[in-house]
Amino acid sequence: MLKRAAAWLRQHREARILIVGSCDSGGSETCTHTLAEARGTVVRKFLGSSGIGSDQIVGVKGWDNLDQSCQISDIECQQFNRSARIFMASSVAP
Repeated sequence: MLKRAAAWLRQHREARILIVGSCDSGGSETCTHTLAEARGTVVRKFLGSSGIGSDQIVGVKGWDNLDQSCQISDIECQQFNRSARIFMASSVAP
């Protein structure tokens, strides 16, 4: 999925994105926020190594409660809440 996002971003250099990492509800709020932001940072680094310029990435955020797909505390279900998402932030004229 990230390879496809990188390919699209290389073709649309005017696109600007925001990367948001998320995590499950386990742990303290500080810990989960830090972990969520670290997930977003991993995505930013991958995109950078795939030829995406830092000017296309407007930010990396960590959100500990981003539309969690699993609302129960089952460990297998909670893994779906550990992810990173890419949002279109804006687009500038070429």
